[in-house]
Amino acid sequence: MADPNETDDVKIFAPDKSLLIKIGVANLDHLLSPQVVASAQSVIEKSADQFLTACLHHLAEIDKLRAALQQAPTDAGKLLSALIQEAFEMKVKAGMGGYDLASALAKSLHLYCEQTGPDRLSPRNFEIIAWHVASVRTALQQRLKGSAGSAGAAILLELGKLQALWKGGTDS
Repeated sequence: MADPNETDDVKIFAPDKSLLIKIGVANLDHLLSPQVVASAQSVIEKSADQFLTACLHHLAEIDKLRAALQQAPTDAGKLLSALIQEAFEMKVKAGMGGYDLASALAKSLHLYCEQTGPDRLSPRNFEIIAWHVASVRTALQQRLKGSAGSAGAAILLELGKLQALWKGGTDS
């Protein structure tokens, strides 16, 4: 227990109040009014085709990187890093566009490639990457929005089986 007669050299920092003095207390309720939220949602919905196009572009890049990884194992670190970045970007854009299934699959691909690493790539790893690419392509080409119902459930069930394999260490 600390001695109450001792003092610590504690400094308390208070934020500068110059901005508060200049503009006063701000009421931000109008910034997130139901009308503003509805307007933002409308803009996102109108951009759905742009999100889809961007996702298909990322998917094509991922497929090229996968093929390059299989052909040039000496550049595996650089290529896998680029593949991971493409998968991450696709995950974000698919989610923003309402393609939740494609986003979940892209996230799975991203995490799988991070966990595998460039030094442990095997033919089985390339099969799993190809499965992700084919599944995301199906979800995007069929414009499966949200969780995609029974089709999405079937894809996620297969993904769960794959994840059990690679997390169990039998993906090689």
